[in-house]
Amino acid sequence: MLSSATAISVAVSAGSVSYGTNETLTATVVTVPASGTPTGGLVTFYDGTTTLGTGTLTSGTATYSTSALATGLHAIHAAYAGDGLNFLGSSTAVGPNSIITPVAGNGTWGFSGDAGQATAAELSNPQSVAVDASGDLFIADSSNDRIREVNHATGVITTVAGNGTWGFSGDAGQATAAELSNPQSVAVDASGNLFIADNGNDRVREVNLASGVITTVAGNGTWGFSGDAGRATAAELFGPTGLAIDASGNLFIADNGNQRVRELANSVLPITVVKADLTLVANSQSRTYGTANPALTDQMTGFVNGDTASVVTGTPTISTTATTGSGVGTYAISVAAGTLAAANYDFTTLV
Repeated sequence: MLSSATAISVAVSAGSVSYGTNETLTATVVTVPASGTPTGGLVTFYDGTTTLGTGTLTSGTATYSTSALATGLHAIHAAYAGDGLNFLGSSTAVGPNSIITPVAGNGTWGFSGDAGQATAAELSNPQSVAVDASGDLFIADSSNDRIREVNHATGVITTVAGNGTWGFSGDAGQATAAELSNPQSVAVDASGNLFIADNGNDRVREVNLASGVITTVAGNGTWGFSGDAGRATAAELFGPTGLAIDASGNLFIADNGNQRVRELANSVLPITVVKADLTLVANSQSRTYGTANPALTDQMTGFVNGDTASVVTGTPTISTTATTGSGVGTYAISVAAGTLAAANYDFTTLV
């Protein structure tokens, strides 16, 4: 006998409760296709990745109650383990039996709803979505010539780029005052920067979400193909329709009209800083015939950035060919680096 496939959904007793108030979670499990009411086995309830508890499935339902939910938004989901005999397991995580719900748009073509719930807002020909690390949703609201954001925590929708007028303007200014032209795709990098395939302007534009400022990062606004191996802002694109960003921050562009995919490399130009040279020079000395040599000393020159001898450790090696018995004359004093060391300097010696 084959086990029946199942689908699970979960409901809460209240969408908003005061801290410390009891909340009952109810999972409903059905067979797919309908062939009876599942009974037996455990349903595990989760808050994000945290296990809240379990309930036994009886006549298609299982419940779990808790008053220990902390303040804030909770992502409740559930998984049915099956009964090991007649019914297979299922989960509310994304899969063939997942439940679909709207998160933005009320089904009416148009523009409305900013600063309100996204599900009550009007969209016009949305073409692409992207999600940032916080779970906020960005929508290429193409025919409205805008990019709109749905706050994950509140469900509120706002415009983050585009003033609703078809055209090109606004670089180096606030993105909400800029003109876009039929934006087709959005992508968000690990730093939270938003990239827009500004299709009708043959450009890719970037919005720094921290400052709200928009700039062009690829395309010179002229329809065509040119610019490979050169600066991306000097290149020609032809109706870019898609964007993707890899783990290294490289941006890939579906350059639709050119039948190409092009890459905007997240390249960092390397600068190698090498050690500066300090010059060691022995100081001149003199003595009277028949007396011992005086203490031999040196001086270091070449310090930069306000550094002094305090950045140097160790001692140099200084020697002379003159001895106590040496006659009147001039004798060489030699200096070597010895045990001298410094993080940002090498040592050059002069006799």
